[in-house]
Amino acid sequence: MEFLNLEHYALKSPAYMLSTWTKIILSIGTLIMLMIFDLPSFSFAVFIIMSILITSYSKIPVRVYKKLIFIPFSFLVPATAVLIFLIGPTELYTIIVGPIRINVYKEGIVTAIQTMARAMGGISCLYFLVLTTPMAELFNGLRNIGLPEFIVEISLMIYRFIFVSIEEAERMVIAASSRLGMAGFRAHLRSFAMIGGLLFIRTWKRGENIQAAMDARCYSGRYPSLNKPLFSVWELFVVFLFEMGLIGLYYLMRWI
Repeated sequence: MEFLNLEHYALKSPAYMLSTWTKIILSIGTLIMLMIFDLPSFSFAVFIIMSILITSYSKIPVRVYKKLIFIPFSFLVPATAVLIFLIGPTELYTIIVGPIRINVYKEGIVTAIQTMARAMGGISCLYFLVLTTPMAELFNGLRNIGLPEFIVEISLMIYRFIFVSIEEAERMVIAASSRLGMAGFRAHLRSFAMIGGLLFIRTWKRGENIQAAMDARCYSGRYPSLNKPLFSVWELFVVFLFEMGLIGLYYLMRWI
């Protein structure tokens, strides 16, 4: 599960040095554009462009990006496949399995492709934001526009302890495996039950240790973060040109 440590990749990315709101505007602006423009080929083009930005400009390893994309893709494929059997009325062909008659609709195929394209394009936009912006800076940017302080701190705490729980679970699985706790189905079930029962207690203790360490470092109720400028005129100008280029690409595809 090492590839889920997104903070590591965000801090190493060259795009980390961009202002936070530049990346937010780029990601959310492109996402809104996907919602407005309903051309599947345009959505797939956005997915490819954002993927190139993530792997080439942001220097995220391709193997890591593939694993991250596979997670939502594995849910999208069966979810969108169902649409081809539900949205009609134009029947392309019929599948007969015994007494069951299943119709495949033309409108369902179009809707499934459109949904898949939009979803993958939107996921790539959000991955660009997440893989180039640490959560502390992202919430710090939201704090600067008026998000209440306690919501920011609670969100950062929750985010941190998700990874604390994952780390503790990995350690316990490694410990069980080294003691042959995963040798066989029955041993696997027994170890899984023990890990599930102890995980909450271990995570709670780990959380208390983290709180004590934060207090020892004069934690005042606010996570420190690098104070970058909210906006950069040059960066916003480049983002504006990027978005205009996408609009031009949409109308070009529409015209072709």
